[in-house]
Amino acid sequence: MVLNFRGSQHFRQRLVCSTLSGKSICIRDIRAKDQDPGVRDYEASLLRLLEKITNGCVVEINETGTTLRYSPGIVTGGSGFVHDCGRSRSIGFFLEPLVCIALFAKKPLSIALRGITNAAADPSIDVWRTVTLPLLRQATGLSDGFELKVIKRGAEPLGGGEVQLSCPVAKQLPPVNMTQEGAVRRIRGVAHSVRVSPQSSNRMVDGARSVLNDLLADVYIFTDHMTGPEAGQSPGYGLMLVAETTTGCFISSECTANAALKVVVPILLCSLELLVHLTCAANRHVCSKRSLNNFSCRLLLTLDTADMHCQSAPVSFRIVVAPQSYGATEADMFLPTNFGNSGLTCVPNTV
Repeated sequence: MVLNFRGSQHFRQRLVCSTLSGKSICIRDIRAKDQDPGVRDYEASLLRLLEKITNGCVVEINETGTTLRYSPGIVTGGSGFVHDCGRSRSIGFFLEPLVCIALFAKKPLSIALRGITNAAADPSIDVWRTVTLPLLRQATGLSDGFELKVIKRGAEPLGGGEVQLSCPVAKQLPPVNMTQEGAVRRIRGVAHSVRVSPQSSNRMVDGARSVLNDLLADVYIFTDHMTGPEAGQSPGYGLMLVAETTTGCFISSECTANAALKVVVPILLCSLELLVHLTCAANRHVCSKRSLNNFSCRLLLTLDTADMHCQSAPVSFRIVVAPQSYGATEADMFLPTNFGNSGLTCVPNTV
């Protein structure tokens, strides 16, 4: 049976759910009315990435690029993979579908991803290290095996960064209850810079602390200044802040800028965004990016033993997600589950 869809929306989510459920899909009218119709280069790069970590996957694209037929293969995993993510989107664009699929591979995955590490359009590798990976450890019960090592940093537009991702295999999902945000107990952050003056990182640290110290005293921001071959091919800098609560939840904000912008811009944007998240109850959730972690959590909610290489939560999988979560319906559409079962509960955060 082939599932048919139209349009380019939820492209990554459709591929993830198709791969995990083993159902073929056909996507038509991909940007058919745009001046540049068809599949984008970063979407084609994602398809090539899926071909590397699976065995037997078949991808067919018509001449105009507006129709895609995808037949998933067996997720094998393994080590020694290298993938160039290109310059159109950052590495964060590829990490979400890659980790969601690699969790249910036959072997643990180890892969090197090359491209842009910090960009405004996608979550940076710093958010993945400090927020997403701890969340996945809680949701999967795997304390060891998750690792994202930054080998090189690459800013827009030329990139040149490289990260090494290690992802274990989830044989069984434990019961999870993440419904309490808790109170903020500390704030951590990373001020990164490449091919600019090291004083840029120090100024971002001082500026962010001057804003956040009025909230609480436990604020510590690390500096990560890279030079030479480890600095990529373009100058840039940015700031990432994450607030950790008493219940182990993480609330983050980030801002990335090029060398043309003043250092005060990422300081103000990142600090004020974090303060807005902390003070607005509707934005309190365990996810740093709605389109990033909400889909991953909802995907784990919908796992079914009969159709997956993994057992679903035996007792309870309960989590608070942000309202209007992006891509939530895609998981429901592909993976046959019964949300009426009391063992699988998703609580929208509508306060």
